[in-house]
Formats: sequence, C-alpha cells, structure tokens
Amino acid sequence: MLPRFDRMVASATATALRLRGLRAETIAVGAWRVRVWRGGRPEGEPWMLLHGMGATAATFLPMIAALRDDCDLVLPEL
Repeated sequence: MLPRFDRMVASATATALRLRGLRAETIAVGAWRVRVWRGGRPEGEPWMLLHGMGATAATFLPMIAALRDDCDLVLPEL
C-alpha cells in the first residue's frame, strides 16, 4: 500500500524546515492547539509568516535563510 500523499508532503515539509534550523512546537490558544515552526534568532525582531489557503509553511523555504540570522521566526501551519 502506498503512503498517503498528504503525509508524504507533510514529511517532506518537516524535513526541509528542520534542515533550515526550524523546530516544531505546539502553542495553546484557548481550547485550540496550533502547530508552528520556530527558528531564527530569539532576540531578533519577531516575524510571523502566514501562508495562504492550500499552502504550507514550505512556501517560505526560499526566504528562511535570509531572515533567520536577524529575525525570530514563527510559521504557523494553517
């Protein structure tokens, strides 16, 4: 049986983000739990990058290298 496509995409996204120094976290917002990717410089300027409908945090892979040295990055998985 072949793995589900959505799981394959999620796995590839997670690997790519980890390779760029981000880590997965879960943030509690009331009764909700939001999965986010965090990375960059904790004392840097905070940046939250929101992807569009149907996209993933991988949308920002090309930008992460340019931002992570100066910014505290948060990428929610919507």
